[in-house]
Amino acid sequence: MHRISLSNTEFEGKNSAYLLDDGNETILIDTGLFSPKIHLEFQQELSNYGCSTSDIDIILLTHWHADHVGLAGTIQEESGAKVYCHAKDSPLVQKDPSALHELLNLAEKRFEEWRIPPSKLDPLIDVLKLGHKLGGPPPHITNFNDGDQIESENYTFSVFHLPGHTLGLSCFIPTETNLAFVGDAVLPVYTPNIGGADLRVTSSLSQYRDGLLRLRNQNLDIFYPGHRHEILTPTTRINEILQHHRNRLEQIISLLTNPTDIWDLSTRIFGPLDGIHTLYGSGEIFAHLEYLESMKIVDSSDGLYSLTSLNPDVHSIF
Repeated sequence: MHRISLSNTEFEGKNSAYLLDDGNETILIDTGLFSPKIHLEFQQELSNYGCSTSDIDIILLTHWHADHVGLAGTIQEESGAKVYCHAKDSPLVQKDPSALHELLNLAEKRFEEWRIPPSKLDPLIDVLKLGHKLGGPPPHITNFNDGDQIESENYTFSVFHLPGHTLGLSCFIPTETNLAFVGDAVLPVYTPNIGGADLRVTSSLSQYRDGLLRLRNQNLDIFYPGHRHEILTPTTRINEILQHHRNRLEQIISLLTNPTDIWDLSTRIFGPLDGIHTLYGSGEIFAHLEYLESMKIVDSSDGLYSLTSLNPDVHSIF
C-alpha cells in the first residue's frame, strides 16, 4: 500500500490518496482535487510506484467533497475503472443538478435561520459552486451502503458508514486486517467539521458521535485518513475528538447567559468568518446547539437559543 500525498492548497490541503497494487489489480482510495497541477502531480506519484492512471481498476470514494473525488471522472475516462461511492453522496459526485440546487437552497435557508448577515451569503454560494466545478468530469458511480462488502480479485472491503462530515461518508476496512481507510471521519490534526460541511445531515453531532463509538469498538490498530499522515493510535485520536466536542458544548453553555443567535455565538468563539468558514464555523455551533436542544438543555425560539438547565453536566449527556 502506498500513500499519495497531494499538495493542493484548497480546503484543508495535503490530501492523502491510497494506492493498493499487488501486480494483478490496482485500487485507489480517493483521488484528490481536479486541477492540471494536481493531475500531473498525481501521475508523477503513480509513476514512482511503477503505475499509471490507465492501470487503475477500482476507485473507492470516502465522500463527495471535491478534494477527495475531483479526479475520479478523469481517471475513469483514462482507465475504465469502476468507481464506488455511498448512495447518499453519489448524486453530488455525479454532479446531479438537483443535488447541487438542494445544497444551495439549504445554505440560503440556514443563513436566514442562523441570522448570518446576507452579505456573507454570495461569497459562500460562490465557494460551493467552485467546489462543484472543481470536481472535473463526473464519474459513473456504483453505489454502496453501510455494511456492504466490496469485492475485487484479491481484496474485500467492508463498508463502515460514518455520517457527520457528510451524509454518505464511509470508511473502508479490508477484511482480515486491523486497519481502516477513514477519509475525513478521523483526521490526525484537525477535528472534522460537522454541521457545515454537509447541510443535508440532520442530528449531525449525535450521528457522528455514534459512528465514532462504533468505529472505536472495532479495535483497529491504524487509520489512513484523507489528509496528512496515518494515525497510529486510533482510539486515542477518537477520544481526543470526542473531548473536543465536549469542550465545545461546555463553551457554548458558558456563553448562553442571555438568549443568543448562532451567528453571534460563532463570531464570539471563532472571530471573523468569511467564505467557507462562515458555513463551517456557524455550522459547528448549530450542530452543538441542536444536540443540546435534543437533550433539553437548550431551547430555541425565533433563532435565539437559551439555557433551560443550569450547570448541566456535559459528561453525563455526551
